Amino acid sequence: MVDAVLFDFGGTLFDYYPSNYSILGSVARQFGKNIQDTDPILSIAFQKQEEYIHTLLLQKKEYSTGWMTDQDWRRGDEILLETVGIHSTEAKEILAKRFLARKMHHYKIFPDAISTLEVLRKNEIKLGLVSNLPKKHVQDRYKMLNHSKLTEFFSSIVLSGERGVAKPNPAIFKIALEELHVNSPNNVFHVGDSYIFDAIGAKNSGITPILLDPNKGRVCDCTIIASLSEILNLLLHQENS
Repeated sequence: MVDAVLFDFGGTLFDYYPSNYSILGSVARQFGKNIQDTDPILSIAFQKQEEYIHTLLLQKKEYSTGWMTDQDWRRGDEILLETVGIHSTEAKEILAKRFLARKMHHYKIFPDAISTLEVLRKNEIKLGLVSNLPKKHVQDRYKMLNHSKLTEFFSSIVLSGERGVAKPNPAIFKIALEELHVNSPNNVFHVGDSYIFDAIGAKNSGITPILLDPNKGRVCDCTIIASLSEILNLLLHQENS
């Protein structure tokens, strides 16, 4: 039985263009590495960056958004490059500039996002959205949701910049469950692309995590899928069992 499914937004239902993997992959190739955008090493690199960010979270005991300093982000970029075998100040500067040059309004909804949500809705499964982003981007995120016709699928939309609490804090997941009128997390699933923020956050909330990793490079103690549509077999089997 499945009572509800929660989704992360960025990297799960949509991605910016160019994607994080594309940006890191392009810099790696520029500095002589034969790494394509689909290489599992890119997944590993971003997982290591997340582990670093999680360490900062534990040190600062901060779960709101916008708390990382420029120095924190630069160290995060270094970790990405070191993981793909690049140790270059020039590469670090180029990577930072490419991330900053990416426009928030350049994005694409994953091709199987709407069809997956439609099937879940037809099966009367409650749907919620739980996403981290700074307060200044909240209205832009609502515009993205409306423009992409995703808003109609969700009975609860919980944006950290609007609620004052962020993943992996269990409190943000609790808000979503309350708004969905789900009393227990036992039959709830959360789908996201971050092991630290999505999978660990969900697990600490009693919710079953599902990690989306198209490059199949991440290692974790939860179910991993390469595309959103894969959750249909997983969840509808649970629903009918």
